[in-house]
Amino acid sequence: MKYTTATALLSLLGTAAAWSNMEECGKRSPTVVNAIGKFCQNPSIVVPSTQADNGGSGYSENTKVKITGTCSPPQWVPTYWCMQQFYDVCATSEDPTTGSGGAHYGNNGCQYFQIANSVAS
Repeated sequence: MKYTTATALLSLLGTAAAWSNMEECGKRSPTVVNAIGKFCQNPSIVVPSTQADNGGSGYSENTKVKITGTCSPPQWVPTYWCMQQFYDVCATSEDPTTGSGGAHYGNNGCQYFQIANSVAS
């Protein structure tokens, strides 16, 4: 692939969007940002798996993130994409006070990223 100015700009736009989603999620619920960080720091998340199904919580047990799915074969979720996709769910949630929601990602949408948060910021 030839590296061009357009490629560089697209890369920067993607980074800016990811930062924007993280920032928006933090405004909605710091507890969700904490739960995302704790859960996604594991570099070996695979969907489906017990670990992904069980998910994790942050400093509040009332905030939970998890990834369910039917991927066949199982799909690895790298830390970077785990965080970005959860930030996207939170930032675009219809619930502006908790960031709760869900969205499909992965090949053929076989991964379902879910945020359940009963703690309003």
